[in-house]
This record gives sequence, C-alpha cells and structure tokens, in this order.
Amino acid sequence: MIRNNVAFFFFFLASFLSRLFSLVHNWYQRIVQRLMPNHYGQTTSKTTEVASRVLLAFAIVPMTILSPLAFLGIGFRYVANFFRPAPYVYFKTDVLEKETTKFSIFSLNTCFISGGWPLTEGGVAPWKDRIDKIASLILRQNADIVALQEVFDLQAGFKLYKELKNNYTHFYLNIGPNKQVGVCSGLFVASKIKIVHPQFFPFERAKTFKASFMNKGFFSFDLVSQKKHLASLFVTHMHHSENDLRPALEDVEMREKQIEKIILAMEKKKEGPKVLVGDLNMDTKEAEANLSAHFVNFTKEPTAATEFLKRYIKSGKKIPGGFTLDYALLQKEEDGSCKYKIKTHVVETFSFTNPKKALSDHYGLLTVVG
Repeated sequence: MIRNNVAFFFFFLASFLSRLFSLVHNWYQRIVQRLMPNHYGQTTSKTTEVASRVLLAFAIVPMTILSPLAFLGIGFRYVANFFRPAPYVYFKTDVLEKETTKFSIFSLNTCFISGGWPLTEGGVAPWKDRIDKIASLILRQNADIVALQEVFDLQAGFKLYKELKNNYTHFYLNIGPNKQVGVCSGLFVASKIKIVHPQFFPFERAKTFKASFMNKGFFSFDLVSQKKHLASLFVTHMHHSENDLRPALEDVEMREKQIEKIILAMEKKKEGPKVLVGDLNMDTKEAEANLSAHFVNFTKEPTAATEFLKRYIKSGKKIPGGFTLDYALLQKEEDGSCKYKIKTHVVETFSFTNPKKALSDHYGLLTVVG
C-alpha cells in the first residue's frame, strides 16, 4: 500500500505540472469560442466575459512561456511508474462491503479530459464545471458498481473518489499503462461489493496519431459476496472512429481484435454472469454483427451525441442526431442460452433542446444483473 500511495503522489504531481499546458489550451479555447454567458466555463454576462477574454489574451503569453515546465511531469511519471505496484491506483475506504445475490452497474463516458479538450472533442464544458453534477448523478443511481470511461485527468479521478468515498468501498483509478507521454486508459471503477483479481489488459496501440497517445484496454475483476463468486465484470473503452457514420475498415478490424481479446479473457473466468460494459464505439449494426453470437442485451436507443454538441458550440445550430455506442452486455452460455437476467435503461446526461447543460456527450447506462 505504501508503494501505491507513493506512486499516486508522483502521478498527482505530474498531473499538476501538466496543467500548465492544459491551462493554455483551455484559455485559448475560451477566447475563440462563441459568447455563451454562464455556460461552458464563461462568466455570467457578455461584458464580463469579453473583459475576461482580454485578460486571458494577455496572460496566455507568459503562461505559454512557462508551459514547457509541464515536461517535468514526464520525469515524475517515470518515478511514479517505478513505485507503482500494479497498473492502477487503488483506494479502500471504511464503508462496509455489500453482501448481495444480484447487483447493479452504472456506466458512463464522462469526457473528463484536461484543458479545453472537452469543448473540442466532446462539445461539453471543461470537467471542473461538470464533475459535481456528475458525482451527484452517480450517487442518485445508487449502483453497486460505477464503471466510467474517459477519466483521463488524474485530478478528476481523485475528485470523484472524494465525492463518492462515503458510499463506496473500493476505488480503482488511473488504470492502465501511464507512460511518460500520453494518457492512461481513462477507466475508473468504484464498488460497494468486494473485488478480487483486478487486472488490466492493454489493447494494441492505435496507428492514428491522436489515438496512439491513448493507452486503451479493458479492466476485469471478480465480485465476491457472501464468500462466494458472484460475477465477472469487464470494463472497456474501445478504439473510436473519426467518422461514426462511415467508420474506416481498419477501425472496424481493430475493434474486432479488441473484442476477441475480451472474449478470450472471459472464457478463462469462473461460472456466473460475465458482463461487458463501456463505450464500445460500435453502432448497433456493427455491434450486433460482431457480438450477437456471444452476448445479449444490446442498447437500441442512441447513447452519444458528440457531433451534435460540438456543432452547437461552434454555430449554435441544433441538428439532433446521435449514435448508439455504449453497451452493457451479458455473455451467453456455450449453448447460446442465458442463465441470468439483465436489464438496462438509459440515464440522460444531455438534452437536444438544451445542449448548454450537457453533463457529458454520452448517456449513462444503469444495468441490473441477477
């Protein structure tokens, strides 16, 4: 546990230094975006927002000069990886573990990226403007397991831990390879039920420039209740396509390899329900074509509206449209049957009529298994 805490300290220090670069990016995005007072990190009026942008324009120059200090974070990451006993940071609270025969999972792609990237990549406000409301949303679901994606910023992961620690026992954050350059997998798990055998399995590195900095994979673990094996869970965020409407063939093939790796790991697990949750980055057609032989419980309604939200920030136009990319799937038995029950419903985090208040560019999924 000492090595875990030392590693976390150096990872947190590296994250703090990296904020110099993130701040420059965040300020720049705020300066160039449309005036939308009281939203997306802006002030409450156009006058004060314009004044703030003028000040930021002057401040961005010296901050840009200082931003190379962020590269010191590379050194601290190296030290953190030296001490790290496992490919994640783990915290355990004093909350008593839950004993149960069935369980629930809340899954959500949070878009907790550093700097102004939530604006450009997800069409939502920076994570600091959304995290309190997302933590409240998680607590309202009262799920036994919380499985999040895109918690790339370690400070966001630690903030979630502080908000949820009175309700959950086990926490896994900063999951996956955290190399000197790039980000971790972005996966985050909190549980009320005892977890054993936590493991992270990395995917093959993506070939595109931007995706190559993301250390994606899947995080698997077993749930134990009443001293018995309850279930095996697999949390993932799979390779994305730049165009969800017309995904490139190499993207589809990469996801096929990733799902094959997950299924292979599932086959090695004990009896009991085996559940795959997360952002699979497959639309319904691709998901059913590749996964229906192995899984049940496919999401039908759209769960992501990233392009809609990004378009609204740029132009103010509301052109509804979304994709089904998020799933909570139960693996079938060898004979194709299902011994267990699973039911999922969508938890809304954005509205096509009021996109300014979006908590994420993805809906959440609340799933009950038993």
